[in-house]
Amino acid sequence: MPKSYEIAAFVFAALLGSGSWVAVNGVFSVSQPLWTRTPECYTLAAILAVAIQLGNIGAFLYVFADRYLLAGKEDRRRKLQERTIWTMYGIGTLSCVLLAFLWDKTGYIAGKHFSIALIVLTWCLALVDCTSTVTFLPYMGRFSPQLISALYVGEGFSGVIPAVLGLIQTQNTPLANESSYNCSDQGIESLRFSVGVYFGLLALLMLLSLIGFAGLNFYGGMRKLRKPEENQSLINNEEEECLETSIDNPEETINTTIETPCHQRSAVTCSRYYCLSLLLVTGWINFLTNGLLPPVSPYAYEPYGDHWSAAIVNIGLIFSPITAFISYWLPWKKILKQRTVITLVSVIVAISNALGGFVMWAASPKCDRDRPFHGEPGGAILMLLVNVVITSGIIFLKITLAKEMERQRGKSGLLYYGIATQVGSMLGAFSIIGPVIKNLFQPKSSCGI
Repeated sequence: MPKSYEIAAFVFAALLGSGSWVAVNGVFSVSQPLWTRTPECYTLAAILAVAIQLGNIGAFLYVFADRYLLAGKEDRRRKLQERTIWTMYGIGTLSCVLLAFLWDKTGYIAGKHFSIALIVLTWCLALVDCTSTVTFLPYMGRFSPQLISALYVGEGFSGVIPAVLGLIQTQNTPLANESSYNCSDQGIESLRFSVGVYFGLLALLMLLSLIGFAGLNFYGGMRKLRKPEENQSLINNEEEECLETSIDNPEETINTTIETPCHQRSAVTCSRYYCLSLLLVTGWINFLTNGLLPPVSPYAYEPYGDHWSAAIVNIGLIFSPITAFISYWLPWKKILKQRTVITLVSVIVAISNALGGFVMWAASPKCDRDRPFHGEPGGAILMLLVNVVITSGIIFLKITLAKEMERQRGKSGLLYYGIATQVGSMLGAFSIIGPVIKNLFQPKSSCGI
């Protein structure tokens, strides 16, 4: 039976995680109303994806300060971490409030009409969310490793809550005269509550996440789950040696359990090549799911109808916290062995690559009749199942990789994991913006038939 302080810690960690990507996920969950109410139409997803990746400047500045300017100054690094999180929450909440009033303000750049306020404030939200990737996980490294799953449960809810709000918001009732921008040949949909109210609700969610962070800092029961202070000093003294050491005893490394991470043992060595391969996989899955697929998915899902398009995106997001919650109860001591991790990574990456390729192919036909099962209910259901499998598989893989990096490298491993996540996402977004702008992907079209 979990103790009261363990339940409280789980709730606080989940609340913290819920603020990690709630703002950016919120922008994409309300994307259907935005596509039909902004001058960019379907290219808005690609433009926002690039704006989001430019938010990585915050993450990179934090990593530079943490690893170089404050190297060897553990107390100052801890203070920087906490102050950065407080500051990011302030920026995120203010940006959501401003979006509630300014999301539809447009202007001209180089003679073209753009949603300037929406793009700029989305960048501000991305500054918060991208920085959370390199601060939240290392911060959770101060506590029991089990709370990493709780953090991912919350991160899953950062997609679910905006998704549910998006589903409630859309009435699926055409209202063609609501906006001067109409990118849908079926007319735009009326809304139960406005886009401004939606962003106001996101601001409240950011405040709830702030409460979770405050609880992790000030709730007395967290002391029982905090790692001993001597372990923190061991990280400083031994992580550099651990990073430089190549594997001398493969069998010893393979049989190492979760209780003996690399930074806590001097006799057992870690393979930097193994950890590098984990980071490369981390970069690739985020290249695919955070960078490549979000700008393309509108073209793959929209031909099956506006209502199905919103349902496919939002139901996929709902499975993220479900997967993370299930992972909380898994026997990680048995899972986190090198051979098991390699097998899991290989299988999930192969499936995700195949399904991701299918989504890219579904988005590319210029005629609706060439799309898979177009005009049949099975087509939309197939795309929904593909999205659910990708989402569930990737979230489980992310948790596995994060736990394994923490086992191998301690808090440094979680920081490197966060860096790999953001680099992969950024490269994916920048690689797809060109094809989208050049209209290599097409929205729904009957091709005159």
